[in-house]
Amino acid sequence: MQKHLASKAANIFILFVLLLGFISFLYWYFIKNHLENAILNTLSLLIVACPCALSLSIPTAIVVGIQKLFSYGCLFKNSTMIEKLAKTKIIAFDKTGTLTYGKLEIEKIYSYIPIKEFKLLLQKINQIQREIQIQHPITKALLQFEYEFLTNRIHICKTKENQINQLGNIDLIDKESIQYIPGMGLKFKFDNHKEIFLGSKELLELEDPESVLEKGNIIVYLGIKYQNKKQIIAIFLLRDKIREDAYKTINLLNKKYKTILLTGDCLENALWIQEKLNIQDIHYSLKPIEKAEIIKNLQKNGITIMVGDGINDTIALHQADVGISFADASKLAMYSSDILLLNSNVEIILFLLEYSKNILKKIKQNLTISFVYNICLLPLAFIGFINPFIGSVFMSLSSITVVLNSLTLLKYHK
Repeated sequence: MQKHLASKAANIFILFVLLLGFISFLYWYFIKNHLENAILNTLSLLIVACPCALSLSIPTAIVVGIQKLFSYGCLFKNSTMIEKLAKTKIIAFDKTGTLTYGKLEIEKIYSYIPIKEFKLLLQKINQIQREIQIQHPITKALLQFEYEFLTNRIHICKTKENQINQLGNIDLIDKESIQYIPGMGLKFKFDNHKEIFLGSKELLELEDPESVLEKGNIIVYLGIKYQNKKQIIAIFLLRDKIREDAYKTINLLNKKYKTILLTGDCLENALWIQEKLNIQDIHYSLKPIEKAEIIKNLQKNGITIMVGDGINDTIALHQADVGISFADASKLAMYSSDILLLNSNVEIILFLLEYSKNILKKIKQNLTISFVYNICLLPLAFIGFINPFIGSVFMSLSSITVVLNSLTLLKYHK
């Protein structure tokens, strides 16, 4: 917007200068009857009116600003994000991997099948997740758990009620039936049309599954469908720690912006995060498309930033005015983001927002310097107080002033 405004102003200014130059020549030639002064004064006017400083006002500030941000590990896809950052009203956060470390650990497992069969099933599920390259914190937790299956750190609660004694031949997997649904989970068929589900209760389509949720935990269900009947065969309880820098970041953001949590987790976990971090508003149990719809509605109230790192955040990151992701995020999230943070510290967002305001302020200063310079010197050139040589000196000085003013952005520290 600033760039378009400057271009429009430059076009009007050039037309004004050409007209003024024409008037200057007519005045000195026809009224003053002095051809030499008519040529020199008109030439001086055109020299001092050269829009070099005006043309440099925006690019120099943006280049210096983006270079500074890059030194702090912020990569921009394009420079238009600077103005949007400076005028941000709302900041929406994903939970897992953004406000938390994104390193889920399994705290408890409730198994309803024999341990031997459960272990075999988990290995097959992890094999499928490796093959289709699912990038999700829950997937990473299950892969890690496979290597630590028999450690005391994981408590496996084996329940006898409704226990399935015979799971079937898990080796007979129908690979064409494998389906990963972002925001819900994984499902596939095996052994004569039996079907395995791993994910949320919505994936299992159970209205009221057995709940063993503890506050702040993520619950993942492992279920089976056979002969049109669905049954839970295991429940995973996972926990993810809140980032230490998230506490300070959210508290400072709350002073100037509206903070919102968009998560696929249940209400209890969303409330737990809200209570810990003082986030102003929460939306829970969201599918990827629902996150994008909320972002779209928020944009009606002002420029909205989305901060996320998972596949589930891809649509929302694309929808937001500014999408911010991390270098260790999923590939789809990185491709959908406008800004990539090489440092996973969310506190850098504070620096981004404040520094973008300084860049915008510096652009306005540069534009003011350019216009004030021309307003002051044009009348002097018109009446003959400035010759072409002096005019060229002042023209260079105005450009140098704009560049030096932009370089002061380098002194800003977070």
